[in-house]
Amino acid sequence: MDKQLIKLDKKDRQIIYQLDINSRQSLSKIAKKVGLSQQVVSYRLNKLVKTQVIRCLTFIDFSKLGFFIHNVNFRFRNINEKKFNQIIDYIKKNERVRVVVGADGVYDLIVSVLAKDILEFEWLVEGWMDMFEKFISEKVIGTIVWYEYLGRDYLLNKKKRDFIFSKKMYLKKSLQKVSLDQKNIRILKLLSTNSRISSVEIAKKLNISADAISFRIKKLEKSGVIKKYGVHINDEKIGQLRYIILLGLNHVTKERTKEFFQFCKSQPNIIYINKIFGEWNTEINLEVENHPQYRKVISELKNNFSDIIKWYMPLIIYKFYKYDCFPMEINDLFLHQLHAQLDNL
Repeated sequence: MDKQLIKLDKKDRQIIYQLDINSRQSLSKIAKKVGLSQQVVSYRLNKLVKTQVIRCLTFIDFSKLGFFIHNVNFRFRNINEKKFNQIIDYIKKNERVRVVVGADGVYDLIVSVLAKDILEFEWLVEGWMDMFEKFISEKVIGTIVWYEYLGRDYLLNKKKRDFIFSKKMYLKKSLQKVSLDQKNIRILKLLSTNSRISSVEIAKKLNISADAISFRIKKLEKSGVIKKYGVHINDEKIGQLRYIILLGLNHVTKERTKEFFQFCKSQPNIIYINKIFGEWNTEINLEVENHPQYRKVISELKNNFSDIIKWYMPLIIYKFYKYDCFPMEINDLFLHQLHAQLDNL
């Protein structure tokens, strides 16, 4: 199996690091930062995409569109691989499902869902329960209050994160929702699957001018609908491990909580921090080379914050069955916005 792994050299990692900061930046900018020619950067980038090591994506702030993000954690019972895959295939077809991941640990499957309100979310989850309840041992729901993306400094072999590339997103009901027309929705759909698609290419697909596309993209960025251009790394392809750590933190002083989050931000292998409303209140996401590296991070956390960590549960993420930054179809989102506007009349 190791023979199938793709080994990244120093320049590959530098390119991915730059794409992670802004995957829409020009080849000339990336080339200057990594010390290669544009042609070589283009060749390497295309190879990383073609071999499915990375996907260049656009990340959307769904609170601006009137949605919350809920995570549903399933533990199954009396289930074989065939039925497990059937359940995954059914769930991931839903247009409100952003992410579906397989996990080893106390939960077997994590599903990330978009919903405009709790009634819509309940209707969706109860539908799954009606169909698959006899296979479900436990389901635990957590609503994302905010999440913060920290960057991937480990790609540059940094021991500590000296520059915090932070993108914090509060998923509260926005007082000023952004209304999108169908052209903007189609632009987001295209950017969400390939953040490097040019304005000219989008213009050809939408039959409007490239200047109009550029103007619309800038407006989407300014409004906060487009939060970030980045990458998703396929851990399986390069042999690294991904963990999600579920943490129950005691309610302590703001100062101690701040120290905890600052510590997490200093660790180059911690790429996300999620604030959760549910049975646990914090999640951290790690990408590491091996299990000992994971153990080192956890040991430091426990040694420094044993007074506030009530409990923790690690999950090893072994597969992404779905990772869609903009899963909704154009008509679905357009009708959702229309209904919201009618409700406000």
